[in-house]
Order: sequence, then structure tokens, then C-alpha cells
Amino acid sequence: MRNFIAVGLNYIDHAKETGAEIPKEPILFNKLPNCIVGPNDAVMIPKGSLKLDYEIEIAFVIGRRARYVSEQDALSYIAGYTICNDISERHFQAERGGQWMKGKCAETFRTAGTVAGHAR
Repeated sequence: MRNFIAVGLNYIDHAKETGAEIPKEPILFNKLPNCIVGPNDAVMIPKGSLKLDYEIEIAFVIGRRARYVSEQDALSYIAGYTICNDISERHFQAERGGQWMKGKCAETFRTAGTVAGHAR
């Protein structure tokens, strides 16, 4: 895996439940490679964790280099998809200042299932 890019506050109800404003632009953040573990691997709770949280997400695997892709061609770049468990430490993320990375990138904080192929 080279890069794992995620979208934060990607639906209105989630923004509302967190008390955040609805973003005008997508909020993007990276998950580091050490975050990724398999579907049956244990999640490590970081030292000092106060507000561990999780969300079930769908992840799309991009199968080839993509630059300036048109909307009509976008699906041809998807090699597969999987379900992910996106784990966050909300105290680190929202209450300690700085950026989301502190609450989103702890080791084992993204578990992924088996990738299913995309029918083209």
C-alpha cells in the first residue's frame, strides 16, 4: 500500500453529531501504512486514550495511477473495494489541538477486509 486517503465528515448527519460545521470542501486526511491491519487482527489502544471511537466505512482500491480523471472514467480506475473499520481517538483528534492525524493514525487504526474485485 502506498497511500490511504480518507474523507472526513463525509455526510451531513456525521458533521452534525460531532458539532462540526458542514464542510464546503471535502476534508481529506491520510492513514499511514502502519494503521492498516487485517480483519481479524487486534486493535491496539493508544496509551492515554480517553475517547476511542470507530466507524464502518467502504474503501475503494485504486488499481492504477490516476491524474485528472474525468467523472465518466472514474470507475475504470477502481480495482476493488472492501469494508474498513476506521478507528479514531476523538480526544487526541479534537480536544488536543492541531490536526486530525493524532487521533486517526495510531498503529492498527484501520482494519480492512478482503478486497473484492470491481466488475467493469
